[in-house]
Amino acid sequence: MIVIADAGSTKIDWSVVSDAGDCRLFSSEGVNALMAGEEELHERFAHALNSVGKAPDAIYYYGAGCVDADVCAKVAEALRRVLRPVPDAGVEVASDLLGAARSLCGRDPGIACILGTGSNSGFYDGIGLVDHIPSLGYLLGDEGSGAAIGRRLISAAYRRALPPELTAAMERYLGLDYGGILRRVYSEPKPNAFLASLVPFVAENIRNERVRRIVAEEFRSFLDGTVKAYGPVAATLPVHFVGGVASTFADILAQTATLVGLTDFGKIEARPLPGLIAYHTQSDI
Repeated sequence: MIVIADAGSTKIDWSVVSDAGDCRLFSSEGVNALMAGEEELHERFAHALNSVGKAPDAIYYYGAGCVDADVCAKVAEALRRVLRPVPDAGVEVASDLLGAARSLCGRDPGIACILGTGSNSGFYDGIGLVDHIPSLGYLLGDEGSGAAIGRRLISAAYRRALPPELTAAMERYLGLDYGGILRRVYSEPKPNAFLASLVPFVAENIRNERVRRIVAEEFRSFLDGTVKAYGPVAATLPVHFVGGVASTFADILAQTATLVGLTDFGKIEARPLPGLIAYHTQSDI
């Protein structure tokens, strides 16, 4: 039996794959491993995995905040405490970006991109990540992400680039007026998640020319400024995408990739977990 986790700050998607190949999927509260201590991680994992039963043969955890060896070791120990006596060699903790790469590319080289609340990318050689251009977060970067699209929409609304009725509809959707939106962004936790919460509203209004242009321009910024920065490999290897923003606006993403000259446009997937199950079981799940 193996356990696979795709762990984000909002939600962790788990898969328990039996020796017979049966797969059980469930979700639990998310966690950012960089921000959480080992005790908090242990509590979250214990609550999520209390129904697993026997110790698995291996655990593969891909998580937000798994930025270096120290964080990965902290997560691995918290998992071992929950699922002992899993052998030390059977616990692998890595970044969500490596998880995206293995899910999208399998064991072939490619460029793996995440377009969700934030954005990220990496050049994967079929074994590991060999190049990574930092996303810089929602203040300095994250082009093409839900946070960036939400930020652009709010700016367009109050700079009078949207029809007044669309601005009013946005305020109703959020349940906030101008002042409330500013307080939510500048004075409360997780402003990036708040900005990204506008993605469903954007999807509902994607036929509006200005709204559609915002999405296309954000994708172009990501492709031109990040993907093409990998140099010649961006033109010779497939470029794959995973995440809610990528899948929601897949048609615009594909069109924009063609416009910027990406000739080998690869997969667009909503979630990495199905591909990770296939990667770790050598199956077509």
